[in-house]
Amino acid sequence: MKNILIIGITLAYAALSAGICFMLFPKNRDTAAAGSISKEDSRMNLLLILTAALFLRLPCMLLNHDGDLQYFMKASEEFLSQGFYGFFRRWDIVYPPFFEYLLFIIGKLSSALGITFVYGSKLTTFIFKIPGVLCDLLTGWALYHMAHSRWAKLQYAETLGLTLSLLYLFSPVTILDSAYIGQVDSIYSLFTLLTVYLICAKRLEWSYFTFAAGFLFKYQIIFITPVLIFGIIHQVILTDFSWKRFFHHLWTGLAAIGCILLSYLPFLYQPSTGEFRPGDFFLTFGNSLGSYGRASLNAYNFWTLMGYNLVDENTAFGPFSCRTWGTIVIIALVCASIALFLKYRRDTSAYPMIGAFLIFGMYCFSTKMMGRYLFPALGLLFLGFVLKPNRQRFLCALFPTNLLFCCIVLDYLYYPYSAYRPELLMPRIMSVLVLGCFGFLVWTMVGEIREKSR
Repeated sequence: MKNILIIGITLAYAALSAGICFMLFPKNRDTAAAGSISKEDSRMNLLLILTAALFLRLPCMLLNHDGDLQYFMKASEEFLSQGFYGFFRRWDIVYPPFFEYLLFIIGKLSSALGITFVYGSKLTTFIFKIPGVLCDLLTGWALYHMAHSRWAKLQYAETLGLTLSLLYLFSPVTILDSAYIGQVDSIYSLFTLLTVYLICAKRLEWSYFTFAAGFLFKYQIIFITPVLIFGIIHQVILTDFSWKRFFHHLWTGLAAIGCILLSYLPFLYQPSTGEFRPGDFFLTFGNSLGSYGRASLNAYNFWTLMGYNLVDENTAFGPFSCRTWGTIVIIALVCASIALFLKYRRDTSAYPMIGAFLIFGMYCFSTKMMGRYLFPALGLLFLGFVLKPNRQRFLCALFPTNLLFCCIVLDYLYYPYSAYRPELLMPRIMSVLVLGCFGFLVWTMVGEIREKSR
């Protein structure tokens, strides 16, 4: 029964994706479904989409799955009883400060309402899933707003925005990740999307703070650091350079860094005793970088294809260890992103594609990757389509959206760590499909560069 349901969901969303693809890009351009929708009707339609997406998630939010919910509950309770100071030392693996503050707020509000957390209860499960689900809805709204802002003068702006919001909010992977498993990838994925969009919209100063906020929810946002640097080079140094603008951006960037440092202060300083332990700041980074030291953690990528899933990353693979190869890959991807930035010739529509390229490439070839780490690339690929709506970019967004759902289903429901065996065939098939999907993204970007060079 479970197999039939999952296959049915996958096929239904694939059919929806294909139908919208043919609607947006028919063989006969004259029949394109790009009719004009009034702003009032469009907003009402968006409200209906958001409402339907929420009600679709509500039943899933009551279901308990053994994800990180136990950590969320225990951390929230500990903040109420012991405070923030020393938390990084008491726990081996922690989230950055903003997420810990979110857990504290959830605990505080629940305590004020007389709610006692009980792991496995429907109410406790529901409460801790609310932030992820809200960020899913905000991402759907943001995609609509971005499409509307980009193509405000064109007839199909409203249709395009509603279509992207619908595709994102009703994609099974967003429902599975946030509403059922209870993960929080949607939170920092939203800040990843906002950061790149603000760079493209030439609101660079705001992007510093959205990047900082994303970093304080989850460290993986550093994957798109080159994109932020490219935006600074393009808009501050290469375009109408002046020392006044340079120092303005410098102080704004330092202010964002200062906010990051200040957010750690309650975890490092105890006002009642005056004790200050700055070493805990580096401890949390060390624990995060050194945790999960495996070549792959059920991420269906190159390492799983080679039979190295759940294998220690220090295991030899050819002349180097898997960990060394992962470092080489990161350096190579950053160098490749620089080449793409130069080849695209300051085309801002390339930024989300380069960001997705970095996230996708690290997911496919770096070590310590989990199955969910591809999630932030989805929003960037949809943004890439918003900035340059063509069939290739549309497929670049849809292929991984469909595929990641299958990957997370296999990871959490079929082959968790305890059930995984090297001889399994399906994970390797899925790895081939994921690598092929990354290859299609690279092929699309190379094709755009060649077309631009002509």
